[in-house]
Amino acid sequence: MKDEDKDKFFIHSIFEEIKKIENFVENETYATFIKDEKLQYAIYKAFENIGEASKNISTGLKEKHTDIPWRELAGLRDKLSHGYFGIDCERIWEAVHRDVPAVKAGIEKLINE
Repeated sequence: MKDEDKDKFFIHSIFEEIKKIENFVENETYATFIKDEKLQYAIYKAFENIGEASKNISTGLKEKHTDIPWRELAGLRDKLSHGYFGIDCERIWEAVHRDVPAVKAGIEKLINE
């Protein structure tokens, strides 16, 4: 698979995971989020998938689109967990509401090029 095709696949994968996160948190509050282990896990898994997909984007595309925080996306799993066995709910909730909209905008721009 050519880098361009591979990049397109992983960019669309990231976008789909972002849409899942948005759907998961629609009409949810932080209070309900911290009580819902399935919701926490679903969002965490989506972030993990975003991180893995971002690691597979070509260096050329990453260098061309520095407005997207590729390195941070790749390290999401580590940032959002307490070591290996716990999920940091506060960090996940913050990332959903602070980081996801900006990343989504960058990914949408990239898709529409």
